[in-house]
Amino acid sequence: LVPLLTKFFPDNVRVRTKIHYGSNIECGYSLQTFGIDRSVLPLDDDGELCTDHIHTWITQLQRTEQHDWPSNAIALPRETDILMGRGMSKQSHPGTVQMMQYLQSRST
Repeated sequence: LVPLLTKFFPDNVRVRTKIHYGSNIECGYSLQTFGIDRSVLPLDDDGELCTDHIHTWITQLQRTEQHDWPSNAIALPRETDILMGRGMSKQSHPGTVQMMQYLQSRST
């Protein structure tokens, strides 16, 4: 049923769509491989809507808009940010690729 539904998505959305199956915790771990932290999802471990997460998320967005975002928190990585971790989403990020090219050029 899911592959049939994705046929109706535009091409640019379909290539960026990944369906995750399993328990909420398994899906959360799978999303982490794409750089999406479980803490940003408005769900608890049982899959129930958790309004505390929503209030925290809204507060974080408001702080971002006021330029009062903590210096160690990145909601959306920029092109020049270097992402660390497993998975192609981090390895193929432009900032990470640029860093790897620089390191390779310095080692030869």
